[in-house]
Amino acid sequence: MRIVTDNIGAITGIIGAITGGFALWKSYQVKSLDLRLELRKALGEAHHALRSLPELLDYADRSRRAVNAGATLAWELALVADRTAIGNIAAEVRDEDADFAAMSDKQLEVAIVATHNQFLRLEAFVTKYREAVAADDDRRREIRRENTNLAHAMITRR
Repeated sequence: MRIVTDNIGAITGIIGAITGGFALWKSYQVKSLDLRLELRKALGEAHHALRSLPELLDYADRSRRAVNAGATLAWELALVADRTAIGNIAAEVRDEDADFAAMSDKQLEVAIVATHNQFLRLEAFVTKYREAVAADDDRRREIRRENTNLAHAMITRR
């Protein structure tokens, strides 16, 4: 009877080792898949910002010129510098359709961090120019209010 229990124990141990090895292999694949998905998500966000920024910068420039009856030199210089910086970031961002299957987990992690940092830099430009447009909108409301008050004052003087 002892031989039977020993054999059952040995078989159970072998099956446990095989099952454990398979589970470890499978969890490694799932981790790699998660990292590749995270990288694709980060790249998608970065490319979305890259696609939306040129239009936003053009709109902000037109808005600033309309409010200030011609943009200031500082605005124009900042806009040129920001367009250059955005172009440099765009050159750093990986292609969305790249194949990441050959990358190790460490390489994927490095790529995710780099892409996230690129996205944050792009997002700073998005925020900057959205705030500029909002400031221009506030200035337009202020100009309308001043014009209304001026017109009202002129009418009441008559």
